[in-house]
Amino acid sequence: PPSPRDELSLKTKADLPNIDASLSWCVETGHTELGLRLYSRIAWAWLPHGDLSEGRRILSGLLEPGEGAIASLARARTLGYASLFAQWQGEYGAARRLADESLAMAREIGDKYQVSWSLSRIAMVARTVGELGEAVAWAEESLTIARELGSLERMHGALATLGFLAHKLGDQEKARALFEEALAIGESP
Repeated sequence: PPSPRDELSLKTKADLPNIDASLSWCVETGHTELGLRLYSRIAWAWLPHGDLSEGRRILSGLLEPGEGAIASLARARTLGYASLFAQWQGEYGAARRLADESLAMAREIGDKYQVSWSLSRIAMVARTVGELGEAVAWAEESLTIARELGSLERMHGALATLGFLAHKLGDQEKARALFEEALAIGESP
């Protein structure tokens, strides 16, 4: 049977035209914070089904630093998702800039979970462009914060990223240990 997350993803796919219309309305009417909050809550379910170019168009409208734009968790999260879109479309400079903005905003508002996630985004972009040493440093900082928070989800992500990096750097023993720790966390209740 599908997991609750899979079920939501399927429902999101069916509702994609309504979601797109709602997000476009938020952009057109200046209700950007509402759009950011909506997007940041459903992005993980919408990403696999949405058109990347259309998604980036909507996101750019939501993220335009218009009058009254404020630092918020929703804006920091959405910057991170915009970074992911850009990376998937091979626009690594834009992906890095957006991830850096997400990190700066997360630090500004003091949300450590988002800081950890943004650091992982930067690590993934750095890994993609071959800056492996830099990627390791970003992922290690993400893991440190995740451990401080006790966030199993963030620890799992950071450990997996570090495992991929260790493998890429040729340290198979370290990669295996990191993947095993990530797997143990991922399988924990």
